[in-house]
Amino acid sequence: MARTDLSTRLLSAGLLAPLLLLLLFRGSPDAWYWLVLAATALATLELVSMTHPGDRVAQIACTLTSIGVSWVVYHHDQNPRALLGVLLVLPVLGLMLALWRLTDLPSAALRAMSGVATPLYIGGLLGSLALLRRDAGELGPFYVLLVLKLSWLPDTGGFFAGRYLGKNSKPLAPRVSPKKTQIGFVGSLEHETIRVAAGRRGKRRHAATAEIHGVRLHLRDRVGVGFVDGDDLPAVRPQRGDDVGNE
Repeated sequence: MARTDLSTRLLSAGLLAPLLLLLLFRGSPDAWYWLVLAATALATLELVSMTHPGDRVAQIACTLTSIGVSWVVYHHDQNPRALLGVLLVLPVLGLMLALWRLTDLPSAALRAMSGVATPLYIGGLLGSLALLRRDAGELGPFYVLLVLKLSWLPDTGGFFAGRYLGKNSKPLAPRVSPKKTQIGFVGSLEHETIRVAAGRRGKRRHAATAEIHGVRLHLRDRVGVGFVDGDDLPAVRPQRGDDVGNE
């Protein structure tokens, strides 16, 4: 029996998601960056396979360029000259690659723009994701997870909507992705809207809880009012050295 696209996604998520979360929350920032670097290489190779079909040399060259951009963004993010050098050198490399591996004129412009834009789009953005994990402190893994959720969850909502509701729907962009439907696109938007609304509600609840906790700490430190866990009513507990109750 042939494996369906849905079973492949579920199997991949079941196997990779725990390892991904373990590395994100328990691994070091550099270990996470090596995973990001591997994802950069795979994503670049997949993209340039569409813009440089059949040209393995150009595909490898673009992949190495993306890895180089990611490396500079992650390891030299505090060096303006290094970042400026990437922006100035990359267009030259992309155009030279298109001239070196020129096949036909109609596709030359596409190859040139792909050689310039792909390393920035994939190498630069994924490298920034590794920076977010490293430089945001204890909240870094949560910020990275938020970014991943903003990408994965709409795609998941669109997939299920298109699969179960969009069988008779018109294609969204048949020349780019024949399986994408208009119903799937609407499902993706609705799924993300619901997620954002639920997130805002949870954020307000978290803010209210944090405010109550802050008031309790203030009362404890200023006037010696303590709270028993699980109780809503304060119990006055004068602390040594305070003026409360000392006459």
